Amino acid sequence: MFKVTFKFEGAEDVITYAQEGENLLEIARKSNVAIDAPCSGNASCGKCRVKLIGGEIESPKTRHITDEEYAEGWRLACVSKVTGDVEVQVPDIASAYRSRMKVADLSSKEEVAIFEKAKSDVESAGISLTNSLDVINVKMNVPTLDDTMPDNERLVRAIKKQTGIKKVRMPYSVLRKISYVFRESNFEVQCVIRSTENDIFIYDVYKKDEKVVIGGLAIDIGTTTISGVVLDTEAKKVLKAKTIQNGSFIKAEHEWEQIQDVSVIRTKACALLDELLEEFPDVEGIGLTGQMHGIVYLDNEGECVSPLYTWQDGRGAQPEFDGKSIVQEVYEKTGLTVSTGFGLVTHLYHCRKGIVPEGAATFCSIGDYLGMKLTGRKTPLVHASNAGSFGLNLFDSEKGEFRKAVLEQLGMDTSILPEVTGDVAVLGKYKGIPVTAALGDNQASFLGSVGFRENTILLNMGTGGQISVLSDQLFSGEGIEARPFVNGKYLLVGASLCGGRAYATLEKFFRRFMKRATGNDEPLYGLLEEMAREGKEQSDKMEVSTRFNGTRINPDIRGGITNLSEENFTPEGLTYGVLHGMIKELYDMYQIIYKATGIEVNHLVASGNGLRKNQVLQEISSEMFGAELSLAIYQEEAACGAAVSSAMGVV
Repeated sequence: MFKVTFKFEGAEDVITYAQEGENLLEIARKSNVAIDAPCSGNASCGKCRVKLIGGEIESPKTRHITDEEYAEGWRLACVSKVTGDVEVQVPDIASAYRSRMKVADLSSKEEVAIFEKAKSDVESAGISLTNSLDVINVKMNVPTLDDTMPDNERLVRAIKKQTGIKKVRMPYSVLRKISYVFRESNFEVQCVIRSTENDIFIYDVYKKDEKVVIGGLAIDIGTTTISGVVLDTEAKKVLKAKTIQNGSFIKAEHEWEQIQDVSVIRTKACALLDELLEEFPDVEGIGLTGQMHGIVYLDNEGECVSPLYTWQDGRGAQPEFDGKSIVQEVYEKTGLTVSTGFGLVTHLYHCRKGIVPEGAATFCSIGDYLGMKLTGRKTPLVHASNAGSFGLNLFDSEKGEFRKAVLEQLGMDTSILPEVTGDVAVLGKYKGIPVTAALGDNQASFLGSVGFRENTILLNMGTGGQISVLSDQLFSGEGIEARPFVNGKYLLVGASLCGGRAYATLEKFFRRFMKRATGNDEPLYGLLEEMAREGKEQSDKMEVSTRFNGTRINPDIRGGITNLSEENFTPEGLTYGVLHGMIKELYDMYQIIYKATGIEVNHLVASGNGLRKNQVLQEISSEMFGAELSLAIYQEEAACGAAVSSAMGVV
């Protein structure tokens, strides 16, 4: 074992230990040291630069680092291997270490456009997003010796007279400030109110000339980061977005255990929320989203009694029960396919092992738990988008409820299941602001990047690949999931296991050859894109199946190459064939959807670095689907969708 020290400007060192040959970027990730790597460690972006201070690492010079920089000690973490004790400096430009905050300026026309488009799509679907808060001007009589009416009564009477509504409510936070606001504004004020047929609630009071901002706020709890977004619903403008590192992974006994510290997540998410609220206290609603599938156990008082078992957790695939896993047992007993990392699979594993946490009365997602803590709830209210993610085939998306009979057949006490809602329900209030039920991040991302636009596919290409299309019809076929959405609709989702990983595998293939032939170990993604463009021009093309790791339905399937000839068997042809195969797998999933539902596609919205960074892949996608393609402008789609959902819930 070798000692690895990460050094920071103005922060404490992080010390860990690693085996010889371990990748430096992976070591950093395991140690909760956040080094930006937008290309997912493919060495194509050059963002993961670190400086070698002392010790030993094996690291080739890449095109992103000049000879002078290399001599100074600069290296890319993603291509560096530990060969001895080592110290590296992580600069601020590469690190968002721990509580350090990355602030994005999202006030550009391009960023604002995503919210305007989302709002338009929501309204076109028949959902009103008219702001439910109003700002009214109220003029009161100035007190005199003959008019000594208390300030609160003076305001209430003035509003009743102006609106005709006889019941007016005022929180203590407003009562505290009216005395000085009234006198600084000569008893002419602006009131932020929410009106119903029966009453008016006063949210805040401002001086008559003071600027009033009403907006929506969203928190997105990801696996590695926690993000917050504030939207001005009046001006249709992004006011601020901030992202902090999650940094909550717990070192576990087994590599397949992927668990996080709930208290760390809660503390960081609340701190981010409070910081945004301090600057923007007049938001209309607070929306929540975050990582799906994973669960946290709660006791009868709503307190956490377990870590967060994340979507990456592998206990459901462990062959611990007469050589079989829980995933296998579920299939053999019910004929239903499920995946490890899904909350119900995790719980069934715990039941089978007799290790359900002591005191556990129910469970929910991490977003649901945050909503409970913000609003003081003792029991979770889980949106169907999250409930379905606990094990989709164990959840009835049409009825919006768990398949209790199937779960009882598997030996589960279903009294532990949380309450489910199909609406974007209001959980309660935090500092007087309505908080809505958390959406799953897939559904929130679709809402934030596509909205309710019909005949549109959200096409994502990262390590894996994914298509999502909006549907009124409940349909599930081979490899297709019908995930609960909002407004009674569904997302039909297909996912490939390999996706961008296939392209990374191809790059490693060519790089290995180049290293053997020339000794050069430099990343080849730039060259591969040039080769793919040349391969695209070949009249006769090989066909490549990129199912290198199988499919979710059949993990034993493997990829293959057909239609080979002397003419097309070239490096250029192979490169283009792999890119074509990556999209073809997703297109085949769309064909399953189309044959069953008749949903035609005329537009693609592309997300993920695999598509953002590869023009040839974009062209292949557009041509294969026969649809116009545009890139998702806003990279925090989930937070955007949660902000939109908060308005829907409040309305």
